[in-house]
Amino acid sequence: MEALSLSKIAQLGYLLNDLIESKSLKPLPVILDSPMALEVTRVYAKHTELYDEEALKRLEAGDQIFSFPLLFSAASIEASRKIEHLRPPYLVIAGSGMVTGGRIIDHLKRHLPERQTFVVFVGYQARGTPGRAILEHQPKVKLDNEWVSNQARIFRLEAFSAHADHRELLSWLKNFGKGPRRVFITHGEKKARQALELAIQKELGLRTERPKQGRRFNF
Repeated sequence: MEALSLSKIAQLGYLLNDLIESKSLKPLPVILDSPMALEVTRVYAKHTELYDEEALKRLEAGDQIFSFPLLFSAASIEASRKIEHLRPPYLVIAGSGMVTGGRIIDHLKRHLPERQTFVVFVGYQARGTPGRAILEHQPKVKLDNEWVSNQARIFRLEAFSAHADHRELLSWLKNFGKGPRRVFITHGEKKARQALELAIQKELGLRTERPKQGRRFNF
């Protein structure tokens, strides 16, 4: 099963299409279980003017880059519920990147206690969220006010991240003609924020702030 944000679902569909058509991955039923993700994928499919060279070449060759054999969509709740009657193996792709809601909850409640289940996270899991608890292999996870045994095999793919990393943020800041008066650091976990703040101060000589809730700043 995959738990991820909507924009990453279209990217994952593109990658799965490539893996299956190149025979790098053995075909298996893939169910896209997210009405909003289906809409996002349609938007990606529509705006071909934004594609890179590789995607355009594949389109010109007649490839349907977001479609492949055994790909199904579960637009309705009824269709989603029928997934549990499928015989494994199969792959379910559902939204809610941090497992805070959506149809992924029902799938995880059903399959998380099973060792033969593989759960793949594509994206960041914040502390305090069910997704982070699963990723940290906590033995029990609270899903929809119900404690569920976490026996599945858990994986994380970081290559789909849309966020700039430490070095990329420093490079971005260096390219300003005139550096900002202050840099506000509000995102990421404590250690990562501290490391970035120190690097900005030492390498760029800029003033940094890590604002707390309720604090005000004048410009």
